[in-house]
Amino acid sequence: MNLTLEQKIGQLMIIGWQSEKYQDIVELIEKYHFGNVILFTRNIKSFSQIKKAIEKIQEAALKYNGVPAFISVDQEGGNIRRIYEDITHIPGHRAIGAASNFDQNAAYKIGKIVGQELKHLGVNCNFAPVADVNSNQKNPIIGIRAFSDDPEVVSNLASDYAKGLDEHKVIATYKHFIGHGNVTIDSHLDLPHLNTSYQDLEKCELVPYMNPHFKPAAIMTAHILYNQIDDRFPATLSRKIIHETLREKMNFKGLVIGDCLEMDAISRAFALEEAGVFALKATVDLVLVSHTFGRQMKVRNGIIKAVKEG
Repeated sequence: MNLTLEQKIGQLMIIGWQSEKYQDIVELIEKYHFGNVILFTRNIKSFSQIKKAIEKIQEAALKYNGVPAFISVDQEGGNIRRIYEDITHIPGHRAIGAASNFDQNAAYKIGKIVGQELKHLGVNCNFAPVADVNSNQKNPIIGIRAFSDDPEVVSNLASDYAKGLDEHKVIATYKHFIGHGNVTIDSHLDLPHLNTSYQDLEKCELVPYMNPHFKPAAIMTAHILYNQIDDRFPATLSRKIIHETLREKMNFKGLVIGDCLEMDAISRAFALEEAGVFALKATVDLVLVSHTFGRQMKVRNGIIKAVKEG
């Protein structure tokens, strides 16, 4: 398949849009060849409305790009979900962790329900499960989104939840690599730093990613500066972390998705025109720009410029 440069760049990006009208995102696919989308509550009026919108998005992706789109969503459960109407109200990860003490298949059963309903809608990529270990009780962003503060419990339940999604051919995305559970700063607001050694990360944060019985199809990165591995770039932009650690040292062969570049941890510290390029050079496969058209264009145009300059 011969894609133009713009179509190729579009395949490297996931974008969101601001309305319930599918025509708005279809227009961006037609004009700028964006290849993949993320859904938020602002896009969803009803089950039938978003199902039709996804059908129209896929039609546009094939028409203008020649490649089907990843349709992604954060449907973890509990307080982090985007689809509310005509869908099962599933518990959050911490509640699943508690339920697993009584039913060891609880996470798998929930994953199956989520996978079945997302598949019916046309969503093919879920940014879940959360594979973070809630090891710091002062953490402002993970908390009850984690299955547990025990790395082995998180590893087992994340793999079970992911298997349930996989059963319905919905891509499970572990997040947030290397691990977001030991910070005291929300990366939506600023850039967290951690001085944890790689050896200590192996004992906690990395345990779910090193599960010998299961490897996720996709991993989403964290906007965290792990000083002892790379004291310049946070994980999303770090070749030392994504290429050298995740891909080479840990032998991960799946899809790597960067968390949203509009989060302040990135956008306050890096020019977006450069951030997208840094992420791709780090060997991130898909760059996420969730909200703002102007920022999506900055990332897109920065990548196009970098390619043209060699």
